[in-house]
Formats: sequence, C-alpha cells, structure tokens
Amino acid sequence: MAVLQKAEYGILSIASLDGIPYGIPLNYCVMNDTIYFHCAVHGRKLDILAQNGSVSFCVVGDTEVLPDKFGMK
Repeated sequence: MAVLQKAEYGILSIASLDGIPYGIPLNYCVMNDTIYFHCAVHGRKLDILAQNGSVSFCVVGDTEVLPDKFGMK
C-alpha cells in the first residue's frame, strides 16, 4: 500500500478475449483501499474491460538507475 500511495503512475495491463495484450500507463489515486484512474467515456480500454475484467496493475516506487551495473537500486 505504501508503494501505491507514493508512486507517480502505474501500468494497467489487460487483454482482449482474442488474446491481444494492451498496457496503458495511467495516473491514479488510492482512496479507501481502492485504486481510481482517469478514464474517457468511450475507448479501447473500456471496450476490452467490458469483455475481460481480469487486469494487472504495476507501479514502481523510488528507483535509481545504476548504469554501470545494468540494473536498478
């Protein structure tokens, strides 16, 4: 929960019923243990979610790139 509350954005990953993946970077907020994100009234995201409500939402907290180690702190 701490990472969700501090991160600046997340990636919503969804897939249509025919298996086509779709990842969308989103701004979001967390209130009362619920994640809210901005959404248009119509669009591909809503079309896919109407077909398949299974999702993954990934956020990344504070990071530091370590180029000499090809990694992150």
